[in-house]
Amino acid sequence: VLVAALMLGRTPGADPVATTAPMAGSPAPAANPQLDRTQLPIAIEKGDVAAQCESGSTDPYGAFSHEEGAAWKCLAPYDGVGQVLTITLPNGPYVITEARMMPGYDAADKDGSDMWAKNRIVSKVTWRFDDGTRVPQEFDGSRRQQVVPVPEAVANRVTVTIQKTDAPAPAETPISASVPTP
Repeated sequence: VLVAALMLGRTPGADPVATTAPMAGSPAPAANPQLDRTQLPIAIEKGDVAAQCESGSTDPYGAFSHEEGAAWKCLAPYDGVGQVLTITLPNGPYVITEARMMPGYDAADKDGSDMWAKNRIVSKVTWRFDDGTRVPQEFDGSRRQQVVPVPEAVANRVTVTIQKTDAPAPAETPISASVPTP
């Protein structure tokens, strides 16, 4: 279960195209990527991600929904491990400087129970960008969006691969009043 977001921007005075070298065989970034320090508009490709999760799982788009309490839930036997979300960034390319993800479902169920304590928590992912940049991210299990810096990757599309999930620990932190929007 996860909630994710991407941020973009640039280091003052840096030329993002000159400082971001594509890997061999990857497409060259566009000459004029957009530069700003705002959250990116994103779109999720539906694909077959949900088909690899057990019945009762939710749509992967929930990871990026602006609806309160929305998240993506992938039930056993896969538990989300190996799942790949492809994020399309409209009107790009963009220079990505950080990625954020809330690694669990911080909301109350219809019966008032804690969804964080009822579902697996993402503990490790890999972010991949068009220019060949790969950024691993590990999570500390806390109920907050966790940020990983990205070395100014240039991308129109980003993939997030779930590497590891953990069984939920007993609830120690109260449910947030509201789930932060991605």
